[in-house]
Amino acid sequence: MTDNRRNGYSYKNIKTTCGETSVAAPGDRDATFEPQAVPQNG
Repeated sequence: MTDNRRNGYSYKNIKTTCGETSVAAPGDRDATFEPQAVPQNG
């Protein structure tokens, strides 16, 4: 069993050709999750 569990969401606004939309990317306690579709802002 791992101690690194989900820790809420990081909300991001992204701009698309159809307008702006909001995305909720899951976070983790160790901050090792790196989203592939919408990268973290560092």
